[in-house]
Amino acid sequence: MSQPIISIFRPDPMMPDYAIIEDARNLIKKIYHRALSILRELSSLLVSFYRLYFYEDYQYDRPLEWNPESKGLCVMVHGLSANPTTWNLQFDQLRNHPDIDTFAPVVTKAGFCSLEEAADPILPVILDYAEKNPKKPICLIGTSNGSRICTYLETLMRDKAPSTPVKVSTIAGIHFGSSLMNHLNWLGLAKFFMPPVLREELPYGNKKAQELLARVREPLGQEAAERAYEFFATPDDLIVPDLESSLPALNKGEVYHILPGHSHCSLPGAIAKKQIALCVEWIFGRLRNGQNDYYTETT
Repeated sequence: MSQPIISIFRPDPMMPDYAIIEDARNLIKKIYHRALSILRELSSLLVSFYRLYFYEDYQYDRPLEWNPESKGLCVMVHGLSANPTTWNLQFDQLRNHPDIDTFAPVVTKAGFCSLEEAADPILPVILDYAEKNPKKPICLIGTSNGSRICTYLETLMRDKAPSTPVKVSTIAGIHFGSSLMNHLNWLGLAKFFMPPVLREELPYGNKKAQELLARVREPLGQEAAERAYEFFATPDDLIVPDLESSLPALNKGEVYHILPGHSHCSLPGAIAKKQIALCVEWIFGRLRNGQNDYYTETT
């Protein structure tokens, strides 16, 4: 097995959010990847504006009725100040699997609200699928702020749909917050574009993030179905520069994927094919998680 470019070590089991990051890239490679990520971020932002004009080309919200031959459901939750066009490339891949239902909601207030307010309208749709398709697997895919929404939804489903297998697959997640928000709060700038609730919920190490991760780490109940966790991240993310926030330690056989040279906004498209392939594989029961929590896979 080749040596990973980035390795994550969590040496203290009493501090599961503490991580030592070993970056094997030399200085030239780091500069190259960072410059590439900035260019890709700008390109992704331009593409996102363009996609807004083709919003109607994709069916994002839930269908009028679920596929009677459905094998599973993919739920895709976009990030802050974004929209479901984030998932265009994921949708392109899922078109090859018409027996998998899809649901990509528009997040309430574009995500500028509490975690609970963002998740509340999404949960009933997921539970409706679970009720009408007992024990059919559901894959929760989220990016950025959508990652914590998906993680929160997974914890709710433990009690509300215990027999439903769930996989959480997130991209550039903000699971433990972002130090960028800490800096913006300290400078007094966050108040100009962030509501008070997000100024509390998004800083690195915030109480809400700690509570949610602690809930995820709790043992599943006896009636709870299988869980799988998968995290995609880039070491060149300027929005969530804390790699360990995007790659949380759950001690539940989670799988990590790191892609250098990409940005916060370019990463969802860059990993779309692989992410959907892994979700489809999991839905059909062929994916087996059991990799060492301390090894970071590099794509």
